[in-house]
Amino acid sequence: MKIVLKICLCVLGIMTGCVALATDIEPAAEFAPRIEFSEISFDFGTQVAGSILKHSFQFRNTGMVPLFIESVKAG
Repeated sequence: MKIVLKICLCVLGIMTGCVALATDIEPAAEFAPRIEFSEISFDFGTQVAGSILKHSFQFRNTGMVPLFIESVKAG
């Protein structure tokens, strides 16, 4: 009876460990969100001081899951 109990506890421990590992797995790279820009830089050239300059960068998510943009900074 003790052997059966030990075997059950071992199996339970192994199963618990497998579940814990499975929840920590990152999504595969091919399914991760991926941002793709049509251009990565833009040169305004020489401008007069005080000019209002504006440019939009086009991008799209080429990944398989939603892409969330949490912040943007000028480089």
